[in-house]
Amino acid sequence: MKPLASKAQKQFFISAYIFVYIVITIAIAVLGGWFFSIDFLKRIIPGVVAMNPLTALLFVFSGMAFLFIATPKKPYKQLGKFLAILTALLGGVKLLEYGLEVQNGIDTILFKSELIIDQKKNLSNSLAINTAACFVLLGTSLYLMDKHTVSGKRIADYLATTILLISLLSIIGYLYVVDVFYAFLKKIPMAFHTSLSFFLIGQAIIYRYPNQGIMRHITSHRAGGVVARKILVAVILIPIMLGGSLLLLEWRKLFGSDFSAAIYTLGIIVLFFVICMPIIRSLNEADAAREKAEAKLLQTIEDLKTRTTQLETSNKELESFSYSISHDLRAPLRAVDGYAQILLHDYPLDEEAQKLLYIISHNGKKMGILIDSLLSFVEIAKKGIDKKCIHMQQLVTRVVERTIDSMENTPLVTIESLPPAYGDQNLILQLLEKLISNAIKYSSKKTTPQIRIGAFTQANKTVYYIKDNGDGFDMRHYDKLFMVFHRLHHQDEFDGVGIGLAIAQKIIKIHNGEIWAEATKGEGAVFYFSLDNYPQAATQKPLQELSEPLSDK
Repeated sequence: MKPLASKAQKQFFISAYIFVYIVITIAIAVLGGWFFSIDFLKRIIPGVVAMNPLTALLFVFSGMAFLFIATPKKPYKQLGKFLAILTALLGGVKLLEYGLEVQNGIDTILFKSELIIDQKKNLSNSLAINTAACFVLLGTSLYLMDKHTVSGKRIADYLATTILLISLLSIIGYLYVVDVFYAFLKKIPMAFHTSLSFFLIGQAIIYRYPNQGIMRHITSHRAGGVVARKILVAVILIPIMLGGSLLLLEWRKLFGSDFSAAIYTLGIIVLFFVICMPIIRSLNEADAAREKAEAKLLQTIEDLKTRTTQLETSNKELESFSYSISHDLRAPLRAVDGYAQILLHDYPLDEEAQKLLYIISHNGKKMGILIDSLLSFVEIAKKGIDKKCIHMQQLVTRVVERTIDSMENTPLVTIESLPPAYGDQNLILQLLEKLISNAIKYSSKKTTPQIRIGAFTQANKTVYYIKDNGDGFDMRHYDKLFMVFHRLHHQDEFDGVGIGLAIAQKIIKIHNGEIWAEATKGEGAVFYFSLDNYPQAATQKPLQELSEPLSDK
């Protein structure tokens, strides 16, 4: 069964079980009445029809069938279906006996002597034809109750509704004291607590799955469901109460049947008008609130569009500014470095002057690296993304080989089985360069540098990780880890410009993924990044040549 989403659905669900337990209790009480000869338990109203012992037994079967069928355990469910079939079969046998005019039928098997004593007192206690028909409908409805098909559940609801109408007709007959209402034949009326039990268990079948069948419309959180829950009880009770009151006044000869009919009609009109007005008012208020919310939402969307446009414009201007500044700085830097080289090589300078010129040249080159990194960061957003299936195993292996090719203290790199990734190969290449070179750089001072590269699946993403036993970092400064030009280590410890991780984060964001890290100072770090699983229909193409050199930043 689908999870119950609303309070109304939960209330109807609980009510179903309460009704079933009431029915079982009534049936057991009636059987006790027959066993201990307690007349009140057999017939609630003295002198009228009693509930037949077989009727009580079938109500016990029906209640147990409901409880067993509603359980997820297959053995109990099968037992419940057996009891439902047995209920329908016994009801069908009694109907057949009525058709064949069989005397002393199946309903006289239990407590036969007590039944004979009642009949000698001219008290009816047979299982009525309408009761037998209701048991056939009830057993069939219970059997179909947990069907997962729409048609099966619909049939179960329709059969239960038919039981409700038959039992309600009998209950109204008792309230109005009109024989024809509660018996198809005057000699075999339906007992009052029989009618009540059918009315309760019929509701239980419908309420058991409050988010399916008929009930899904009544328990809906939409306007139709709210209105239905408000008026259904009134629709049933008001006509019964009004009709009964007028009938009582007519019996006391306060007015005639014609006037009574007119009053009944007027009363129905007035009462339903009184019921409908609050509903109409609440619906109008709900519509007004919805229209107000829609207008506010539209205004919010317009404001968001305006702010988005402004933000996009600002980003473009900022990127254009950064790009222009970076390009404009190249020429002066080249000039400074060029003149410094001329002074170093073509003019006789003392040692102090040469040292100062070397510092100028070194910082000029460092500034050039910063400009190149900034350009790379800006250009990532400008590039279009060309997603394809990437051989991560081969790509990572090649990046590792080219990174450690010229190193003296070669780290121990373990590459686990890596599933293919779905993304832009050139951008993922840059990402791997940054993360793998960082792992190698920050573990280079260890006696035995170790790096592990692996992956695992999480929801619809593949998470790749690069773990090292290097210097790590303090997690208290994690919020600065992916910021541009922010470094968590001093320049004299490890070289770099502090933009590599910012580029890596931007690449992952373009791929709608996530990147994060965990670390312990002095023990190492592990970087994670997630990418979409590649579509099953995609085919893996041969790995392209690395389009850019490996970075040492």
